[in-house]
Amino acid sequence: MIYGNTARDARRPWGLGVAVVAAMCLAALVMASTAHAGEWRIRIKPAAVLDGGPVTLGDIAVAVGDVDAPVWKRLSGTKLWKPSSRRGRPVAISRDKLRSILRHYIGEYERRCEVPSRMLVQTGGKVILVNEIRRRVVEYLTPRAERFDAEISFRDFAVPDYIFFPNRFDKLKVDSSRDVRPGRNSVQMEVVTSDGKTVRRLAGSVFMDVWKAVPAAAQIMNRGERITPDKLTFVRKNLAYATNTWDGKGGPWRIRRPVGRGQAITRDRIEALPAVSRGEHVNLVYDSGRVKLSVEVEVLDDAKVGQQVEVRNMQSNRTIVATVVSPGKVMVR
Repeated sequence: MIYGNTARDARRPWGLGVAVVAAMCLAALVMASTAHAGEWRIRIKPAAVLDGGPVTLGDIAVAVGDVDAPVWKRLSGTKLWKPSSRRGRPVAISRDKLRSILRHYIGEYERRCEVPSRMLVQTGGKVILVNEIRRRVVEYLTPRAERFDAEISFRDFAVPDYIFFPNRFDKLKVDSSRDVRPGRNSVQMEVVTSDGKTVRRLAGSVFMDVWKAVPAAAQIMNRGERITPDKLTFVRKNLAYATNTWDGKGGPWRIRRPVGRGQAITRDRIEALPAVSRGEHVNLVYDSGRVKLSVEVEVLDDAKVGQQVEVRNMQSNRTIVATVVSPGKVMVR
């Protein structure tokens, strides 16, 4: 008995050591497997089109991250359900229903799945998802924004997450009821059949940033001051938030409201330079048909071509009303 007990006692440390080592190795393998498992996911599409055969996981999902390729190859071929026989009509499946199906067919891998609140599947036809819809909208707007001759970018899209087409050869048409402009732009999207018939209309919008160098004051500019090139510089502005900015065209102009140094010049701060200005000396022409005279007069107010203005004869000091015919010239008949 003593021998027997001693022999068993002698064997126990060796057996215990093997068990401990084996347990540690198993734990390490489990931890490594778990760590690797957490590096990839199965993302369920919000919308998918089926070809009419049994629906597989690969039809409705994509693997993302550091994918375990052999495992995903096996899982993607897993059959889930039979598709609807109603071709060209989307069918909705709730998140709870979808998770139940996934749990039944792929077991513990259901935990890896990122499932939308609902998924729509359609037998036949086609579907385009949000990234493609955005690309089509940008493709439509970009050439129409070239007239700004500026740096253009698009953001804050408000478009559908997906658009289903009843038939494979249907097309998406993007249009707008107004010219493209800085800021938010509305667009209309139409599902058009191969024979040109519109079967569905959707609305969307996108924000367009338009970055451009615009005229600014190189120095403080006061009321009545004429705008000349030497008084201007340029600053970069987003026209989406500076819609009233002067584009530097037209004129001649003068300052209507003072502008600070480095400040972008807006349209409400400038006005067209009048043909004649208060205090200016111009030629007054008198033309009766038989007699034509010219005399220097002082203009008593600002006026444009075609407007009447009071002028003062420099010799007689008499005030008369004349019509502006061109810069520096007025006439009476």
